[in-house]
Amino acid sequence: MKHIRDIIESRIKESGPITFEEFMEIALYDPKGGYYSSGKANIGKEGDFYTSPYVHKAFGSIIAGFIIKSFELLEEQKLSIVELGAGKGVLANDILNQIKTKYPEHYKHIHYYIVEQSTGTATEARNNLTKHNDKVAILSSLDEIEGGKITGVNFK
Repeated sequence: MKHIRDIIESRIKESGPITFEEFMEIALYDPKGGYYSSGKANIGKEGDFYTSPYVHKAFGSIIAGFIIKSFELLEEQKLSIVELGAGKGVLANDILNQIKTKYPEHYKHIHYYIVEQSTGTATEARNNLTKHNDKVAILSSLDEIEGGKITGVNFK
């Protein structure tokens, strides 16, 4: 934790006040001491914190329904889903399972992009999503999306 504090203090001394976004970027993703980058992040019921996807699959089911409704409203042949900061891929897995089971025709036409800066967490997501390998791309930045453009749903 001292490492992160030193980086933040140094940045403020050099450049003046920093934004909350800059603060969080350092605190979460600094290669040596960032929460996610350090490999010490422990997310889930027994960990440091947990979010809705860790509580129940219902959250993913609700979002899956919204995604399918969006697909139908857009009247597109293909639909992209972009999840920023997907962590271990728990929500992605719930969404994809729901779409595959309840909307198999739509499942054929979707592609799921996970944007996750932490390589350790991205690896965990990849391991958790093996049954959807052909549908999922795990990227470290939005800039990596082929063509730089999507038609679909983007959420964080």
